[in-house]
Amino acid sequence: MAPQQPTHFPPFRGKARGKPRGRSLAPDALDALRQLLGDEREQPQRRQRDLLIERTQAGLRRAKAEGKKLGRPRALNDQQQEEAIALRQSGYSLAL
Repeated sequence: MAPQQPTHFPPFRGKARGKPRGRSLAPDALDALRQLLGDEREQPQRRQRDLLIERTQAGLRRAKAEGKKLGRPRALNDQQQEEAIALRQSGYSLAL
């Protein structure tokens, strides 16, 4: 005589489908838990990023206070720029 299956479980036929059965956290609680654990793991990286930003901004403020020019250097000096404008106004094209 074959053992009887309990009446509260359906008989298994083939591959399991769908989500696994069992107790799980509600989606909101699971998201909150993931966020909490993720925040804990990301804390050192966030602190390093904040320190880097703070040091960079302090360096930029110091350079400005010392009168240094910031940004990309100009491609043409004033004389070259005036010559280019004069040539352009006289009909020369932008092509080389």
